[in-house]
Amino acid sequence: MGKHLYAWFLAIIFGFFLLPLMQTDEEILIRVQKEVKETSDLFGFASAKEIMTEANTNFDALFVQTGLYKVGAKAGSSRHDVEIARSSTPLGTVMGKFADKTNSYLDTLIAQCYVMILRFTLMSQWFLYIIPFLIGIITHGLAIRNVKLDDGALISPIIYAGGLHLLVLIILFPVLYLMLPIALTPMFIPYWLLASAFPFIMVISNIQKMRS
Repeated sequence: MGKHLYAWFLAIIFGFFLLPLMQTDEEILIRVQKEVKETSDLFGFASAKEIMTEANTNFDALFVQTGLYKVGAKAGSSRHDVEIARSSTPLGTVMGKFADKTNSYLDTLIAQCYVMILRFTLMSQWFLYIIPFLIGIITHGLAIRNVKLDDGALISPIIYAGGLHLLVLIILFPVLYLMLPIALTPMFIPYWLLASAFPFIMVISNIQKMRS
């Protein structure tokens, strides 16, 4: 299980730096506009505005005030430097193209970070609904387990292990949701909760009896 989590962690880190190569900051902006519209349609304009304000505040606190945004901007080449490189030598032309790609990558990476913050802010709107849902799942799973113990039914370690692996995969979905390069519905979290209910119950209802 630990190796699986480690492999998923490395894949997520790799994907974070790879995705900006597969999209542009303009494409990300279009997705943001679409998701904000869907959020406004679902929660109302006032709530969507609060979500956007909170996301902007969080982005400012994490990137602007800490200086990360400025460092990223300095890491790119200025347009003036790029034009000088292009006009100097044949090698300069190649370096100018490389500088363009670097600037584009950094811009897209920053835009991707903003989308992740926006989506996390949107996810946080569902947290108050997640808690009672999880309590219900745990209670239901424990009730099934108690019935099995009273009736002498099999508490399967195989089902427990399978459910645990499936649960780990489903728990990682919100992390993937933050980075996916497609426009996603703000209803993702309710759908994810419904999908996670089954493996949760599988695991809880098949927890092995503690030996005294």
